[in-house]
Amino acid sequence: MIASLRAEWLKFRKRPANWVMVIILVATLLAFSYILTYAISTHPPPGFNTEGGPPPNVLKRIAFPENLLSTVLADVNRLGIAIVLIMGALSAGNEYSWLTWQTILVQGPARLEVFLGKLLLLILVALVLALALFGAAALTSLVLVQIDGSTSSFAPLADILKAIGAAWLILATWTAFGLVLAVLFRGVAGSIGAGLVYVFVVEGLIAGLLRGVPGLKEVLPILPGVNGGGIVAAFRGSIPQRGVPAPLVSAGRGALAVAIYLLVFSVVSALIVRRRDLA
Repeated sequence: MIASLRAEWLKFRKRPANWVMVIILVATLLAFSYILTYAISTHPPPGFNTEGGPPPNVLKRIAFPENLLSTVLADVNRLGIAIVLIMGALSAGNEYSWLTWQTILVQGPARLEVFLGKLLLLILVALVLALALFGAAALTSLVLVQIDGSTSSFAPLADILKAIGAAWLILATWTAFGLVLAVLFRGVAGSIGAGLVYVFVVEGLIAGLLRGVPGLKEVLPILPGVNGGGIVAAFRGSIPQRGVPAPLVSAGRGALAVAIYLLVFSVVSALIVRRRDLA
């Protein structure tokens, strides 16, 4: 297991696409949720209108330490899940594209040993990514509040740890989703394509825009993204959320459902790798 984990880490860090996606995720969080939000709210352009939302002098506090948890988790459950899905798909999909499953297994390790090393690494990467997002956002928020000359404080440490755990769970689950798609499609292109369609069409459009449709509202609470939204909604910031629909599930139910999805994706992937021809 340790040897497989080390091998997977070597492959992960040697794959430039992984680092590009990590940089994109962190940079997008800082650029849009922090720097751009603060800049526009501090110096609003002519005709700037929040459409019934908080005024600019309140809106800029999204980028302050008091809203660290809600701001970061919102990005995790939007762009973050798409990024880690791609990373999970690349991790296993390339083994089929490059025919390296056979090369690895002929050296002696069992299929499940190789797979569990891959899965464990992805879960650890999800944790490191969650820590990196909160760390980068915390530093940026401190800089912005100093520039503004305002005062703001972070949430209690216990809440911060819960938020990091929530981000870890969400990211790990969607990484495992990318992994299971890769072993189902036996490649990268199909798994990434199907995964992104699901994220942006099913979770983004249907669950976001059609949640009030009779019959559909009862089905949506089983989706992993909707349950992740229930977790995120538990970490409220100081900015009033007018016009934002209430979550369809509670935080406790959402956490349980997302954890079950992580287990199911992991078990299904392991069974496929163990039983199906890898050629």
